[in-house]
Amino acid sequence: MKTVNVSCSRDYSILIERGMIKRVGEIISEVFPNRRVCIVSDKTVSDLYLDKVISSFSKRPESYIFDPGEEHKTLETVEGILTFLAEKSFTRSDVLVALGGGITGDITGFAAAVYLRGIEFVQIPTTVL
Repeated sequence: MKTVNVSCSRDYSILIERGMIKRVGEIISEVFPNRRVCIVSDKTVSDLYLDKVISSFSKRPESYIFDPGEEHKTLETVEGILTFLAEKSFTRSDVLVALGGGITGDITGFAAAVYLRGIEFVQIPTTVL
């Protein structure tokens, strides 16, 4: 596994490894032990990868799936994520995971930033440009 450390207003690491999607639950649980996890993805990406990601966790995470497409990059979609988190009683100590890049990463990152004034955020892009 290759690690790239990023230093900015808040330091973070980027982990790179072929096939890592089968181990992301284990890795997230090591970095954020004893925290609840919610995975956010669009329907297209979730059909391809969600089962693999969920099976990599020892404790089943929650998941929120939205319709794919640029037309769903809206505050309405973000509101759906925030409502879901509140209904499931997520706290600031928990973790929000974006499964997929682009729109998914954008709206999940925004939701993570505003939910209870900020919740941990993990990005799992599924393609490399």
